[in-house]
Amino acid sequence: MAFRDDDGNIRPHFKILPIVLAGLFLLFQYLTSEKYTNPITGQSHRVGMSTQQEAALGLQSYQQILSQEHAIASGPEVDEVNNVAKRLAAAVGEDGEGFQW
Repeated sequence: MAFRDDDGNIRPHFKILPIVLAGLFLLFQYLTSEKYTNPITGQSHRVGMSTQQEAALGLQSYQQILSQEHAIASGPEVDEVNNVAKRLAAAVGEDGEGFQW
């Protein structure tokens, strides 16, 4: 398909070029993303960030929330959260060792 510009010259119309560029960009992002293999199931998936990046982002978010909110140090709510964390740690077993619960 072609169109005429203001001077009457025929110019091709490139509507597909942005789509092709976006597709190439997405393909590049997919191929350069990190591959993670679940040690329990053996299934592999591509992920957007490494485990270290994920932990750093989580710590940063945690510190941001603590700086903005008043955290309670004791009481029934704290006890309940600690009980849930203990149950989670027990459920994951050895896979949760070294994880900062």
